[in-house]
Amino acid sequence: MSSLPVLGVIGCGNMGSAILKGLGSLDQALFSLVAFDRNQHKLEALRPLGVKGTSSMAELVKVSDWLIFAIKPQQLLSVLESLGESLKDKVIVSIAAGVSLNALEKASCNNTVVFRVMPNTPATVGEGVFAICYDESKISEIQKKVIVDLFNSLGRAVILPEAKFNAFSALIGCGPAYVFYQMEALVEAGVSLGLSRAESTLMVVDLFYGSVVLAKESGKHLSVLREEVCSPGGMTIAGINKFDSDGIKGKLIEAVFAAYQKGKKMEEDSAKESQKG
Repeated sequence: MSSLPVLGVIGCGNMGSAILKGLGSLDQALFSLVAFDRNQHKLEALRPLGVKGTSSMAELVKVSDWLIFAIKPQQLLSVLESLGESLKDKVIVSIAAGVSLNALEKASCNNTVVFRVMPNTPATVGEGVFAICYDESKISEIQKKVIVDLFNSLGRAVILPEAKFNAFSALIGCGPAYVFYQMEALVEAGVSLGLSRAESTLMVVDLFYGSVVLAKESGKHLSVLREEVCSPGGMTIAGINKFDSDGIKGKLIEAVFAAYQKGKKMEEDSAKESQKG
């Protein structure tokens, strides 16, 4: 029998599956992995990675040492409340946007260790960025090390105060969608200019990949890297000038702020729900 601690994931949607796939692909296992989802097909898809499915949430909680709740924020508090005393002495990890530590602790009867984590989907390929927060007075150094090691194994873990979580969620948690949206637009531009969709997609993906590697390895400011491509009177500066005249940078910032405001509203709603209990 494995001596590894057991990590149970409740909810195998996009993010829950991303975490399980990332952990299941590691050369050195950190946990024995179990999962529960009402959709049995999702559990079957994870089986080749060594993830054991359970027939009920109660069964998963019983066999797990650590629990990641990867379910909708609107459902999370009621699920925690329904599990009650079975959560005692478990370590709970919530990846739900907008649900505070205080609300999580209250819903789990204040008898568990609770972490909030905000992930993003590149965790699937070991390139995620994760924000972690916790109540320092309730967390042991060993637990802190385990949670940081867990998410560092899937990318980069950053410890942030909870007050900055909505900002992180709006920028980094939602960020992959913003990037893919821009990539889609560039693919469409390529098609409009006569490239096939397959050609345009392949080249745009490589464009973003190469640009990211350059940004990480050069150590140069992003504006310097941009300026190095913009020859005076050239094609690139004509494109950048069009972005500026249309206020594209401002629109991107506004989009992140819209996501941030939505996160704040979700947190306020979860606080009200917690107070009802």
